[in-house]
Amino acid sequence: MISILLPDLKGGGAERVAINLANTWQSWGYQTEFVLMERNGPLLTTVAQSIPIFCLECTRIRQVPYALASYLRTRRPSVLLANMWPLTSAAILSWWLAGRLGKVFLCEHILLSEHVRRDLNVQPWAVKSLLRLTYPSAKGVIAVSKGVARDLVEFTGFSENMIRVIYNPVVTTELSALSSRKNNLDKVRLWGGRFQNHILSVGSLKSQKNHRMLLRAFSKVAFKLDASLVILGEGDLRPNLEQDIINLGLNGRVVMPGFHLDPTAWYKAADLFVLSSDFEGFANVIPEALAWGTPALSTDCPYGPAEILESGRYGVLVPVGDADAFAAGMCSALTREWNRRELQRRALDFSIPKQAKAYLDLFNA
Repeated sequence: MISILLPDLKGGGAERVAINLANTWQSWGYQTEFVLMERNGPLLTTVAQSIPIFCLECTRIRQVPYALASYLRTRRPSVLLANMWPLTSAAILSWWLAGRLGKVFLCEHILLSEHVRRDLNVQPWAVKSLLRLTYPSAKGVIAVSKGVARDLVEFTGFSENMIRVIYNPVVTTELSALSSRKNNLDKVRLWGGRFQNHILSVGSLKSQKNHRMLLRAFSKVAFKLDASLVILGEGDLRPNLEQDIINLGLNGRVVMPGFHLDPTAWYKAADLFVLSSDFEGFANVIPEALAWGTPALSTDCPYGPAEILESGRYGVLVPVGDADAFAAGMCSALTREWNRRELQRRALDFSIPKQAKAYLDLFNA
């Protein structure tokens, strides 16, 4: 049995990846379970009905070790896949308390050093100490990109051989086989009017995604390109972004419909997908867009986009935080001739079956 540990099933990339893995493994005949700190989040409805979901009833990370140890002693999974520090370190503590039952694998989805510096009120030395104490006990450590692996090595001093890179499983083979023809009626319906170009961004409304820079860049070319921008996602920065839209004179050209469980219709209809992040671990949204033959423009942020787009072969990369360069990138991407089937073939490198098998190979190694 494979148990997947997460804080919850809110709308994040790591959660979507875990659900893709679980649903696939279950369909292949591998018994799979979710173990959540709290049972909440809109993605709960996307878990296959045959997959049990166990809730630890933990509102704080310090409550996890004893609660998870009890789960491990009761359910005795052969594999525990823990995602995202500090839950990864807590999983090792639980495994020790439970008597080292089964095998524990740890997966990092973001740049841990950047996450600690920007988002956590914890001293880096304390994080490093806990990582060095716990991670060597894992059967395997997984990074979702080569960049995340390098960051973990540089931050902790771990050997490169300790970490296995497995790209995120985000694309179904059926999806990439579908036609990439754009539906003009969908464009009018989803972007809220008749425009020549339809640009899409998908991501939580938080500082990491730097939508404020995206809006500044878009304001420079919106009228020249006769373009409209849809930003799918929700977050604390919504009021700031709504004010930016007004200040930049973009009313009627920028739409923020909130979080959507299934953004497929937007990916399929968009003329261009854009990612404006300051940093990423992988960036699931890029192969999701490529799967529909939709070209992508991204900041060349650490890490993920350059690996997915092969340094510009399958999309356009511009410097992080540079609104002028991003504006120029939008113009370039929208006027460039793209081989949409080639974009779809690239997306297949991140197919769910391919990456789900890579995880199983590691578990059985």
